[in-house]
Amino acid sequence: MITEQSLGSALFLYMESYKIDDNTYISIITHFHCTTLQDIQHYLHLQTGMMVSLPTISRHLMALNIKRVKQKGGDICYLLPEMRMKLSINDSIASFVQSIECNQHSIVIKTLPSMASLIAKILTNCPHKYVLAAIGSNDTVFVIPKNTKQLSLCMQEIESIIVK
Repeated sequence: MITEQSLGSALFLYMESYKIDDNTYISIITHFHCTTLQDIQHYLHLQTGMMVSLPTISRHLMALNIKRVKQKGGDICYLLPEMRMKLSINDSIASFVQSIECNQHSIVIKTLPSMASLIAKILTNCPHKYVLAAIGSNDTVFVIPKNTKQLSLCMQEIESIIVK
């Protein structure tokens, strides 16, 4: 039977959920590998003893700019903005590249759609010994080596810039 006292207790606990400070959320995201809102809810319950609703958790995460991010290797988890910044540029670039192939005269890099121009620009602006030019279309980068006799060195140089 629902009594006025039990309703008051439930309302008090509901209102208390808004008093969970930002540091608690930050601590959970920093110390635990949370892939779902339910994971965060579980750790909040363990740390505070309160059951916080999923929409409330979602609002707090949005306010703190904590996002669910797909990392290298396909792993998905919640990350703080500064943790997302730690994902290196090279990791991001490598995720755009599908294959790198060469023949006797040139190198072709297959990328995700719309990423070839970015890869070509990076190759053009990086200091290198063996790349003469890189031309990007929608999903293909055409790389011209300075000397076709040094094609394998050019290929290694490209891989060191892109794949790292």
